[in-house]
Amino acid sequence: MTKPAIWLLLLSAISIFCHPTAQARDLTASVAFIPLHSEQGRDGAPHGGFIELIRAMDNIYIDGNITIEQYPFKRSINNVLNRSADFHIPLVKLDHIPEESLPFAYASKPITKVSFVLYTRTGQSSSVLQNPRNHSIETQRGHEHFFPFPVSGTDSVRQGIRKVLSGRSDGFIMEQEAVDDHIRKNKFKTIERALYATWDSCFVIAKEEKGKQLDGILSELLQALEDSGQLKQITDTIHQPYLDWQPVDMGW
Repeated sequence: MTKPAIWLLLLSAISIFCHPTAQARDLTASVAFIPLHSEQGRDGAPHGGFIELIRAMDNIYIDGNITIEQYPFKRSINNVLNRSADFHIPLVKLDHIPEESLPFAYASKPITKVSFVLYTRTGQSSSVLQNPRNHSIETQRGHEHFFPFPVSGTDSVRQGIRKVLSGRSDGFIMEQEAVDDHIRKNKFKTIERALYATWDSCFVIAKEEKGKQLDGILSELLQALEDSGQLKQITDTIHQPYLDWQPVDMGW
């Protein structure tokens, strides 16, 4: 082997060990179970829009692998707090809660926007929106702190809507896609819809220095997907702008 060839091999070896991304950092994504967006098939394999987003990020993450784990919503957030996961997805960023008061941080770049809708019995949405403190309102467990008025947690969209229909609660507030899908599948006629709020949907990360470093990684990955057009393709399958329709008009 000639001297130039030997030097080329040495330089290649040095570049591998000295490259700033050579220190691989595998990441664990804790994804909350959400109907449509993060579910498990009969074979136990995860699927849904948020799952596809993490897979797309993993495909372009060159410093390691991103592992997907799925949990109930509240436990998924706790996984970040107890350091058993690097980040949680998704959680909306709430205007009425100062971030410094939270035990976690939001990644600086939002994933998408999500519309939360109030579901009541027909003819009651205006009254509930005007005086929410005077009504019994529920949301999916883990979202209770989203609202500046008392809200109870329930285990599922199915349970939340069932309690509205039976009169055991006055309203159920949750993101529109999962609830609308449940309403359409069951052809409920006596449910009324009204937009409650539109928020940014974000990653949840730790607050310390580790979280700051991770914020940069996640934001760069999202930006790369956005630049390629892939982010919009994925998020369009997750959340849409508020859709103004009523079950009573569907002719079911």
